[in-house]
Amino acid sequence: MTRIATICLLLTSCVAAYAGPPPKGPGPAPCISAVQKFCAGVPVGFGRRLACLAEHKAQLTPACRERLALMQSVFEEGQKSIRKTEAYLEKHDPEEAKAFKKLTSPPPDQPVSNAAAPNNAAPAAATPR
Repeated sequence: MTRIATICLLLTSCVAAYAGPPPKGPGPAPCISAVQKFCAGVPVGFGRRLACLAEHKAQLTPACRERLALMQSVFEEGQKSIRKTEAYLEKHDPEEAKAFKKLTSPPPDQPVSNAAAPNNAAPAAATPR
């Protein structure tokens, strides 16, 4: 279980590093108002807010669309890492793989839209298991 916690921490750190520090100076981050307007009721996590923004892409500012594309790329890289980790664990430690899948899958009552990934590719968390 310690390995799973370490892997999750590393994945989270990588995504946070891509996101960068909060903006300095006047004005909010490019998508704050869009998240508040279109996605306020969308639960955080598993790419759900990215999916929400992608569904409203036509209504986003150019700066927000640019940031969305970057964050979709970061999200997809995280999903690739999760898939590689799952494959490794399934091969070497099936019990650990089950625990990892439980940590990296959304609750059944909160499905993930395919729109979180770039070009509407299905993220790993949304695929049936």
